[in-house]
Amino acid sequence: MPTVIISQKVLPGKHEEFREHQGAIGQLVKTQPGFVGMEVLEPVEGLQSEFVVVFRFLTDQALKNWLASGERELLLQKLAVTLAEPPAMQVLTDGDRPAQAVSVVFTQRVRPGAEEEFRRWRNEVIQAQARFPGYLGTESFPSTPDVQEDWVDIVRFESAPEMEAWLASPERKRLLERKKGLSERLQERRLASGLEAWFTTTTKGTRPPPRWKQGLAVLLALYPTASLIAFALGPIINPWPLALRMLTTNILGVAVLTWVAMPLLTRGLAFWLAPQERSTKDDVLGTLLILGALAVLVLTFLLIF
Repeated sequence: MPTVIISQKVLPGKHEEFREHQGAIGQLVKTQPGFVGMEVLEPVEGLQSEFVVVFRFLTDQALKNWLASGERELLLQKLAVTLAEPPAMQVLTDGDRPAQAVSVVFTQRVRPGAEEEFRRWRNEVIQAQARFPGYLGTESFPSTPDVQEDWVDIVRFESAPEMEAWLASPERKRLLERKKGLSERLQERRLASGLEAWFTTTTKGTRPPPRWKQGLAVLLALYPTASLIAFALGPIINPWPLALRMLTTNILGVAVLTWVAMPLLTRGLAFWLAPQERSTKDDVLGTLLILGALAVLVLTFLLIF
């Protein structure tokens, strides 16, 4: 269930005022579409020094609408005067992610002694992401002594264009400027869905190729692969039932495409699939090259088969 967890360190003597403002936020969130429930966990001496508030919603969209609410922002401004430091927020979502959702993984090593400042900065980043269309949520995996030195964040968007809009936004660039000195070795890796997963060789660190280029490239790899498998295995599997023949050829075809054909093809067509600079000449040249190769394959197979 989509959830947001907010940790808030309250100033001494401000606890009652904090409870009053938090109560107003609680009354507001109950009126929001998709709201399921909330919990307020009070500090426990020797165990938990902060107030922890948990909100749950039915859908990712309902959670996003709540985080972007103007009424919520006004109440948070009143609440802020009771806090010793900016709150830390973690968003957990997964329930209604669409099939075409894409993710980007950020790995970075936080400078020793800057952990708290980094957490505050990261909270600002999540709040900024939540205001962008298509944002689904962020999962965070802090560094753990002797196990994981780096801090890992997985950010999800409904589609690649929406993710790119955030990554290229002036707001994100300003936030990255403010992060300098807090962490080092920032690495970024996109996790694609659908056909895009076959193009990681050429698109690592850039946006995936347009769908029409992906389709042509897959066709160029798939046609000879499927034809050769059918030709080679035909005498053996032709007596089999159609369902078994299709399953066998599909298994072999996917294996060849994933580990052999597509890696080789994406490297050879890198100038066309993921050019450093967009060029109409390269687009036309690459398209003609693929169409010509398909024509040669068709003529060759007509002669052989």
